[in-house]
Parts: sequence; C-alpha cells; structure tokens
Amino acid sequence: MNNLNNQQLILLAILVSFVTSIATGIFTVALLDQAPPSVTSTINRVVERTIEVITPTEKETIVREKIVVDRSGEVVVSAIESATPALLEVGTLVRGEASSTKIFIKKSIGFFISPEGTLIAPSDTLTGDDIFYARQIGKDTFIELSLVARSQEKNLAVLTATGNTVKFPYLSIAGSGSISAGQTAIVLDSKEVSVTFISQILASSGKDASYKVYFENSGDIEGRPVVNVEGKVIGVLSKENMVIPGADIIAFIELSGKSIEKDSTNSESKGKSES
Repeated sequence: MNNLNNQQLILLAILVSFVTSIATGIFTVALLDQAPPSVTSTINRVVERTIEVITPTEKETIVREKIVVDRSGEVVVSAIESATPALLEVGTLVRGEASSTKIFIKKSIGFFISPEGTLIAPSDTLTGDDIFYARQIGKDTFIELSLVARSQEKNLAVLTATGNTVKFPYLSIAGSGSISAGQTAIVLDSKEVSVTFISQILASSGKDASYKVYFENSGDIEGRPVVNVEGKVIGVLSKENMVIPGADIIAFIELSGKSIEKDSTNSESKGKSES
C-alpha cells in the first residue's frame, strides 16, 4: 500500500466499492428470496412509488376553442319586430273632393297599451271637438277613438277604440326602476326606428332625475314610444328628446280609470294580436 501513488489508491478504492456493491446486491437478493411474501410486497410498493416520484407521468394538455357569438343585434331586431305592430297613426278624417272619399290627416303617433283598444298619444295634438281616428301601420282601415283623459303637464292622452270587437296587439309598460343611464333605447315611429341610449340628467334640489335620448330626428317626436331590448315600453318621448318614464305613464293611466298590461312576462303577447 505504501508503494501506491494517489491515482492507484483512487482506482483501488473504486474497485473495492464496486466489489462491495455487487456483494451487497447478492446478499440482498438472497435475503429477499428467503423473506415472507408480505415483506417482499411492501418493498416492491416502495420501489414503485419512488420511481413514480422520480419520473412523473407526462400529462397531455387539451386546448378547446369556444366561439362566442354576439347576438345583441338579433335581440334588438326581435324587440322591434314584436313592438311595431302595436304602433298607430292618430289623426282626423276629412272629406275629399268626392263626397264618398275621406282623407286621413295624421297628427301624432300612438300605441296600444291593452288588447281591448286603450292607447296612449300626445295630448297637445288632440285638440278641439274633433272625432279622432287611428290607423295601424301598414293598414288602410280606420279605428274610431274616444278621448278618456289628458294631461297637459305630461302631454299625454288616453284614448280608447269605440265599437271595438277585436283584440289588438299592444305594448306592456315597464314600471319603476326600468329606466337607467346607459341603457339601450329603441325609439319607434311609423316611418323610422332609431337605436340609441338613455342619458340621465342629475336631479337638482327638490326635483327628480330626468332622462333623455340622443338621436337625429326629423319632424314631431312627441309620443314616440321608447322600448328596451325586451320590447317593453320604458318611456315616451316629449319635447327636446326628453323621456317620460314608464312609471309616470302608468300612474297617469291608472288615474284615468283604465287598466293596462304592466311589464308583462308573456313574451308571446307583446306586439301580437290575441285571438
């Protein structure tokens, strides 16, 4: 040993370690062969768990693509289609050059609020002792109306069809809390439809908050119903694009003694004729 250099000593140590490892392995295998089955099973489980920790199983990552479709436009179209049949042109009839002909003079826009023929229209266009008539959009037949009540403050009038024997398409009116700033608003008319939003004017001392809509309009705007994306009336336009909220309209109608459909949940009844 004294004659060995450092390199030879290292090689000798490696050789002794190798031989010792082989001897240990042989001795261990011999012991396992003589050991009871329960001990062998336990050792095997320990070895298997150790191997799993050292070499974890690779997991496959699956990426699923989900296509999100924006259907907001379809909702607006559906609301317009369901609400439009309840619109009316309100005015008077005058004789034409021939005694048998009558000319309809449109004065405002109105809309049915019940299947029995109760409707809302601006009051300032319904003046005098004239007999008023209504014409449904796209139809040439006229409906005779009688005035039930009017409000100069709100510029609203409640009328009802006289001698009526049919059911009319109507709009339900959404009550308190149904109108808010930023809300999508659909302004209906007999010739055009505008999609805009509600803007809130903050309340001053002693006054309630008020609302208006922004859109390019031509001609008279008063009396146009403003509906939400569900096709329910949230207000009626007055001067300077201001909106009379649905809750105020309901209160006025109830004072007139007429019953209406308020915030109906039956989507099939909105804007459709009842049999």
